[in-house]
Amino acid sequence: MSSDLLSDPYVATGLTILGVPPLPDLDLLDEHIAAVDAAAAYYRELATDSGFAYQLAAANQGLAANAVHANLTGSGGALSEAGDLAERFSHTADGLRITRALIDWAMGVLAVLAVAAVAVVAFFPETLAQLIAMARRISEMIRAGMKDVSRLLRALTKRINARVKGRRYVNVHSRKMTDEFGKAPLYRKTAMVRVRDGRVGERVDTVLADGTHETTNYVTEPGSKIVTNPGGESQILGQERFAERYDDSGDGTARPKGMVRAFDNPTGKHITIAPPWGGSQEGGVGSKFAMAVDPAAPETMTTDRYIIGGKEFSETYEPLAPNEPPAG
Repeated sequence: MSSDLLSDPYVATGLTILGVPPLPDLDLLDEHIAAVDAAAAYYRELATDSGFAYQLAAANQGLAANAVHANLTGSGGALSEAGDLAERFSHTADGLRITRALIDWAMGVLAVLAVAAVAVVAFFPETLAQLIAMARRISEMIRAGMKDVSRLLRALTKRINARVKGRRYVNVHSRKMTDEFGKAPLYRKTAMVRVRDGRVGERVDTVLADGTHETTNYVTEPGSKIVTNPGGESQILGQERFAERYDDSGDGTARPKGMVRAFDNPTGKHITIAPPWGGSQEGGVGSKFAMAVDPAAPETMTTDRYIIGGKEFSETYEPLAPNEPPAG
């Protein structure tokens, strides 16, 4: 949708009649797409150059050749890292282009409705309510599209930030991770925890036993609880989530009733994920990927997926005994 059409006085008047707020400028989105495309091209070229260097090194032996192999083809080497980033940037650019096309189409429909609104007010005012309802639905589509843009760019930013910190970003909702969670053994949380009321606006920093700063969160809901594991790892739980996972003893402690499927971090790297409570969560090489499950339906996959420090996990969870009923 060209800015010239949207700024046309006739269209602008119609949008005012329909009660449509100012529409977003897509020029900035086009700049984002161009920047992401350029980054994808850069990393594709880097991957190609790395592959060429590897081919040259493959014909040689010695310390230099070994270093090339280690830094290009090893875990986190330039060849795999550049190829992965090229793919990520390319997919993100494609997603942005699709979203941009949908927003452009929706703006075109709004422009048509705006022109119609000017005529309707003059000749068929009784039908204006229908046009306003249609314009509202189209406006909601545009807002949803812009949220998709933000989501795509946030996901890409998290991956880049993770790599800058020397961490591996892991999408815990990918098909591969979902398969891993499906195969993972069940564990029951056993350790008593300390619990207290949280204050709205309170900051809670979680630091694991290995020194990893796992996450920073803030209490946003009245009635939230601060739960602290024996090793000192703390988390914020809303009232419903707390009631699902713990029985409050009334003396500052609570007995857990939660259950997870969990498996070792397979990347061999420090990791970063997007946890269900928002923001980011970081874990060490020895951390666990965990997925909370309903003890009454442990086969049901959930989206409640996060990281637990290795030491913290061993102190607070135990595996179900063979043939033990999960709900127990």
